[in-house]
Parts: sequence; C-alpha cells; structure tokens
Amino acid sequence: MKVYYCSRCVNFSCPLNTVEKRIFDEYLLKNDVMMDAWKKYGYKTG
Repeated sequence: MKVYYCSRCVNFSCPLNTVEKRIFDEYLLKNDVMMDAWKKYGYKTG
C-alpha cells in the first residue's frame, strides 16, 4: 500500500506520505486555504 498509494496521497500530514516536497509545495501554491493552514504551524515552502 505505501509504495503505490502513499506516494500519491494528499494527506500530507500522514507519516507514511512519500510525496516529494516540490510536489507538495506546488499543491499548496494552488490551494490558499491549505497553504494558510500549513504556514500557521510553521511550514515553509521552497
């Protein structure tokens, strides 16, 4: 499951998530609500 599903999952707070940071950053740039929520807890893009 982790190899196939977790590499495509949008639950970025899951410890099994293996999506690359650059992909996650691109996702956040397109989703203002999620970006604000992650930044509130200290996430930095780039």
